[in-house]
Amino acid sequence: MPTCPECGEEINDLIYTEKRSWSVTVSGQELYFKLTDKAKGYPPDGEYHCPKCGEVLFTKGSDAEEFLKKGIPGVVLKRLSEG
Repeated sequence: MPTCPECGEEINDLIYTEKRSWSVTVSGQELYFKLTDKAKGYPPDGEYHCPKCGEVLFTKGSDAEEFLKKGIPGVVLKRLSEG
């Protein structure tokens, strides 16, 4: 199992966060949210955090995948589709 280089705890997952830009408008008493063009690119700007201490460990998915594969043979990371 990989060990966090910041806190030294053994971890088997990472927390992924990404920034998104939304355009918010009001029509009557309704709020409408729409992703802006700037946020539609892939891959998004994201960070992979340690679930124990919260420190940012990676900004590239390939680095995070390689880290998690240490001690977990055959792991394949898949991006969850937005629903």
